[in-house]
Amino acid sequence: MTFQKSDWVNREFSDRFVSIAGVQIPLRSWFFRTIASFHLNHPRTGQGAHILDLGCGDGAVSHAIRREDPRVRLTLVDASPDMLAKAREHLAGVPGCTFLQTSFEDIIRVRPALGPFDLVVSSLAVHHITTEEKEALFAFLHGVLHPGGWILIYDTVLPPAAHEAWYIQLWREWIREEQARTGMTGDLEGLIDTHHQTPAHHATLDTLPFYINAVTNAGFTNVDCVMKFGIFALIVGQKS
Repeated sequence: MTFQKSDWVNREFSDRFVSIAGVQIPLRSWFFRTIASFHLNHPRTGQGAHILDLGCGDGAVSHAIRREDPRVRLTLVDASPDMLAKAREHLAGVPGCTFLQTSFEDIIRVRPALGPFDLVVSSLAVHHITTEEKEALFAFLHGVLHPGGWILIYDTVLPPAAHEAWYIQLWREWIREEQARTGMTGDLEGLIDTHHQTPAHHATLDTLPFYINAVTNAGFTNVDCVMKFGIFALIVGQKS
């Protein structure tokens, strides 16, 4: 699915996602904290690192990293002008930030001159593109990293059939407990049904083994899944 045919072109959709993401996405803040911790504890990513936030949304991941390390330089990329505007607001007054509006499809096709970077992060974005596009994107990202740099892909993955119903139930339980804790109202479980049932969305999901193999085949080493909850996974790899 191209960006122009996705829900993200709808400002109302993106506004609502930002407002409810902390309740709707399981362990979202912990995934962000893990990404920030990874940055602080791995060679090449510290000391004023240059970081690419790909599919940055409202800049939440970049904000989490910079909160722990104010020295970083950030390049934030998203196809949505509304989301980039939110990212600018989120990081208002932060020096060393660059914002670029472009889609994954355009990055793969045009191969813009970006970087070099010490770290590439992406949060809940890569699953929107096809299997072949993911492979091409990982190859491109390998090329824009410094030797020794890292890639961190936080994304939703297609689960084994034997676990899928349970993973979906875990997600529902998370939302219900968070709604009860926060008092947030409205139908927050609709995203689960859309994610699980809509052919256009479900068709672009790939398995965790695919991600591991695709990142490895793109030339990365030390590839691993460092955090996982149901269908949500954080995959890392290093450019040798």
